[in-house]
Amino acid sequence: MTALVALLLTVTVLVPHGDDEITLLPLIQAADAPMIVVMTDGAATSRCPATTSCEDRRRASTVSFLNETAPSDHVLIWLGWPDGTLPAWYVRMVAINLGGDLWAAGADYGHPDHTAVRTAVRSLHGELYDGQLRDDPQAKEAMMRHYGWLLSEDQYGIVGLR
Repeated sequence: MTALVALLLTVTVLVPHGDDEITLLPLIQAADAPMIVVMTDGAATSRCPATTSCEDRRRASTVSFLNETAPSDHVLIWLGWPDGTLPAWYVRMVAINLGGDLWAAGADYGHPDHTAVRTAVRSLHGELYDGQLRDDPQAKEAMMRHYGWLLSEDQYGIVGLR
């Protein structure tokens, strides 16, 4: 019963792709045992190195980034829905089943997976986190170390870093 109560009281962060957790990093760092749910495999990116699958590369980058920057007792769930096809009903079903204080990235990139997550979280009266632009050299270094293959310096503003 204690584990169930702890699960219901946790912060649940829904992100469309591995790398979108960067936008919610201050929230993740402030939470006690946050649950981070990566909804898609992120495999549709054109920036993936030819030597590995995009899904494997994103998963490895997400795991290593969160291991470095998030609380040690975070929970990472990787659902692997095909990139670009995520429906809001699926996000909603996952969120209802996981419970917790529900959050999603507030930035709207116009990508269908981002729209699905935002729509579902809004419909469940969760919170959209519009992270303030912040000067965080450690987060910036970690981002470039783990996601440098995917993100470029001109994307710092998109993920909330300067």
